[in-house]
Amino acid sequence: MMQLYSTKQHTWLQLIQHMLNKFLTEGNTTSQQLEDCIKQIPLHPHMLQIFHQINVLQKQHPQSIDVYIASDANTWFIQTILRANHLEHLIHRIYTNSCVFDQQTNQFLLSPYHGSTQIPSHSCSICPTNLCKGTIFLSEATLHKYERLVVIGDGSNDFCPCAKMKNFSDKECYALVRHGYRLSKLLQTKEEPYTLSSHVQVMYWNNYEELQQLFSNLLQEE
Repeated sequence: MMQLYSTKQHTWLQLIQHMLNKFLTEGNTTSQQLEDCIKQIPLHPHMLQIFHQINVLQKQHPQSIDVYIASDANTWFIQTILRANHLEHLIHRIYTNSCVFDQQTNQFLLSPYHGSTQIPSHSCSICPTNLCKGTIFLSEATLHKYERLVVIGDGSNDFCPCAKMKNFSDKECYALVRHGYRLSKLLQTKEEPYTLSSHVQVMYWNNYEELQQLFSNLLQEE
């Protein structure tokens, strides 16, 4: 699949759709079997601990924290994992590409989040056409007037929401960046356009244990 992607003749969504449907047509696999397989993918224990902390906080202080997922994955994949781990009630909203299974054609159909019939295209010059996390971040942060903003990410498309924090210099802003991955490498260049506003506190993590500790420290500061 990566060889196909490297040719730049197909979008990421087209390749994922191709891969899923190839399982169905050539692998003698049903959509239910694929879903059952995804349900068995374990979440890291420290990631589950983060969700546990969120659950406790939401129960003790309703509306104290909203959790969003903005991902270049798809609705089917994310919702399946959340349901399997009984976590869907902790997520305020999911922003991702659409994925539905068509019973008549026995095929998965994927479509982009931005540029779909429901959501207009974005104008960001650094994000892929199908999804701009920065546009999503800016909309939600402006609408809800949060006092503290936290972005957790590792990919190049996680830079945009971090950059959009420049619009919220009156708030506490944190970027929790996975060390050694594309986002951290972009930030370490310290070259335009990959620089962040000075008020954004960048915290690096190497593994989920370190991420959970950073997250716990932020909660203790509440």
